[in-house]
Amino acid sequence: MNDLTNFLLIADALPVEPVKNYLHLTLLSVGLLALVTTIWWQTDKESYEEVTEDLPITAFEKLEIWGMLNVLVTDGPTYSLTARGSRRAISNVKVRLRGKWLKIGSSFFFWHRQYDLFLTITTPNLSKLDVSGACTVQLTGFKELSGLDIDITGASNVSLEGEVQTLNIDITGASRLTLVGHGNQLTADITGASALHALKYPVDVATVEVTGACTAQVHAIRTLRAEATGASKVEYHGDPSVDFESAGASYIKKV
Repeated sequence: MNDLTNFLLIADALPVEPVKNYLHLTLLSVGLLALVTTIWWQTDKESYEEVTEDLPITAFEKLEIWGMLNVLVTDGPTYSLTARGSRRAISNVKVRLRGKWLKIGSSFFFWHRQYDLFLTITTPNLSKLDVSGACTVQLTGFKELSGLDIDITGASNVSLEGEVQTLNIDITGASRLTLVGHGNQLTADITGASALHALKYPVDVATVEVTGACTAQVHAIRTLRAEATGASKVEYHGDPSVDFESAGASYIKKV
């Protein structure tokens, strides 16, 4: 009892001013924390607001797209690149011009934030398209291309609606290419678990090589040359002369 009494007497004798200073410092710290949190929240909220922004580019002939992007490529008289999405997503887009190449991609660490980003590219000419990663790319409006090379790797989904006289295709991984329109010559090399859907893209001559567990669907009018290995399959429209070689469980079928 005497010890408790002595403790209370000592506590009562402590100066009041340091206690007040401590309380003031604590309240100030809490206030500053609340202010910083409010500013951060407001800034973060603004970074996710949707905006449309024109990104500067110059003339190019070849296009490379990588990462995880949604891209529309259209035929037009001028070269332009427009981005629609959150400020943060747009800020993570990498755009580089290297000679005849326009290279567009997204940082690996921000792939999960690119779902709300949409890019539109306009160009009067295109001779090569490289797509890698997990992109979705649409090409539309091209009516007078003499030749186009398309290389796709990863798990991308690409579609082309137009007219290309000579179309060369290389697909690897688990990607998919869909063609609508027509042309003169189609050459495709497909490996992995990829697919080519071109039943609505008639050509005079189609040459197809598939390896792995791939699917190639083509529309050949005059000539079809096909080679399949593994568990791949080739399906075709039309009444062409057919030259087919297979190995494993692969097969060819008219549909």
